[in-house]
Amino acid sequence: MLNINTPEINADVCVHSKILNPSCKECVIVCPNSAWNLNENSLSFDKDKCHGCMICTSACPEGALLNNFNLKPINTKLGLTFFIACEKSKTTQDELKITCIHSLGLKELLKFYLNGIENISILIADCDNCDIKLDKTIFNHIEDVDKILNNKNKHLKLNNLNLKSWEKKLKEAKSFHKTSLTRRNFIKRFTAEGVDTALKATNIINENINNFTIKSVIPKIDSDILPFLVNIDENRCNGCDVCVKICPHSAIELNIKNLQYTLNSKFCTNCNLCIDMCQESAITIDRLKKQLIDNIKLEEKNCTSCGIDFHIPKEFTDKANKCQVCKKIDHKKMLYQVID
Repeated sequence: MLNINTPEINADVCVHSKILNPSCKECVIVCPNSAWNLNENSLSFDKDKCHGCMICTSACPEGALLNNFNLKPINTKLGLTFFIACEKSKTTQDELKITCIHSLGLKELLKFYLNGIENISILIADCDNCDIKLDKTIFNHIEDVDKILNNKNKHLKLNNLNLKSWEKKLKEAKSFHKTSLTRRNFIKRFTAEGVDTALKATNIINENINNFTIKSVIPKIDSDILPFLVNIDENRCNGCDVCVKICPHSAIELNIKNLQYTLNSKFCTNCNLCIDMCQESAITIDRLKKQLIDNIKLEEKNCTSCGIDFHIPKEFTDKANKCQVCKKIDHKKMLYQVID
């Protein structure tokens, strides 16, 4: 049995440190042991209830929860490969075990891809009778990876093996790795380069992991299919710019020069802060689609009540020439109160 490790918490980037009562409760939803608790006032973590599955770390959209896995790839005939085993499996390779293999989510798998990993060979125990129950598993996440990498030449392959096959493949991989490394070391005697980055024992997941979000990987992959797609309903949006100001990743920007909202969905983490703050319910977020509309054209207006300049989407259905504040204020009623 592995020692129970709890996730490292970076509270500064959690959405619950940004606004009051955000809708995000991913860590609470996925935690199988109710270690995370959300009430009206705060989000709290009970270390004693945590079993170290680390599922919350992959579920957190803002990278506020960090895992402490120490996974290292092995060079094989098929390329760089991870061998990962469930802690409840019968293999004696304890250094390759993690509490729950399904804690490797979309952002972790895409990080593997960017670091040159081509295969993941997993050894799972009895998931059906496990205390950890999940709506999405590593198999669901690898399907999402395939959709995102649809037009790429190389893919990330997941091999779900039984104990005998997994240990056989691992033995073959270690043998090949040793031979390959020895050959490379021999060649290095005659070359000026002394660094072998491909075979370096790097901790792939935790390398530069601070605030590790989907935004850290998607722009580098440059995929047409995006994990999260920001949409603004021009018939509802009143141009208040709150979404622009609250988004921590510039997934929605105000382009003053062209007078438009620019939608940068490749930066979206699905933190839902923009949705939480939009009073007009004009924002939605889709999954695994192409960005068909990447800007919302705006037009300038001058408020007939207070005289300030403001802007609204050109397709906005309410054409009244009042700013967002004045629309909500009954100026005549206030005037009568002053006269009285």
